[in-house]
Amino acid sequence: MGSVDAIAGSVNGMVGSTGAATGAVGAATGAVGAAAGAVGEKEGSVGEKKGSAGASRWEVSRR
Repeated sequence: MGSVDAIAGSVNGMVGSTGAATGAVGAATGAVGAAAGAVGEKEGSVGEKKGSAGASRWEVSRR
């Protein structure tokens, strides 16, 4: 029975390492999502800058 227990133990070990790999993939996906969010924020701030530049031009043209 010792060999059966050893096989069961090695299978459990494989399952554990698979779970760890899945967790690492999830963490990588999370990091990618965070990077995409940061890019979106940068694009948003660029849009705001363009908007404020347009507003200042409008002020000049109104005068």
